[in-house]
Amino acid sequence: MKNNNGKIMMTIDDVATALGYSPQTVRRLAQKRVIPLTQLAGRKCKWRIPRAEFDRWIAERYVARSGN
Repeated sequence: MKNNNGKIMMTIDDVATALGYSPQTVRRLAQKRVIPLTQLAGRKCKWRIPRAEFDRWIAERYVARSGN
């Protein structure tokens, strides 16, 4: 899905699939700010993250865990 700026946006379901988690777990982690998803204004259940930001977040976590 693309937003108005042409950025590819990921939904909770997209993130859940990429991480191998349930959508409920991803939502909980987003609410706790563990995963940097943004809740869209005026839309109670709509969470999104730009694909590039998700990729950067994954890379940072991988480097942090591998000790490199």
